[in-house]
Amino acid sequence: MEQKTTKETRYFLLSFSSVKTFATAVRSHWGIGAIRFAEMSESSRMASKEKAP
Repeated sequence: MEQKTTKETRYFLLSFSSVKTFATAVRSHWGIGAIRFAEMSESSRMASKEKAP
């Protein structure tokens, strides 16, 4: 089966004063998401242990 490779380009309009400010905002956003994911994973793991016989 032949695989087809596609490419997409996205453009965004931003009001950040510099690339550095934008990069900091993006990293902060993903950092918060990673913390929430870890918290949910830990909660799920603990709930599974509580249900185990």
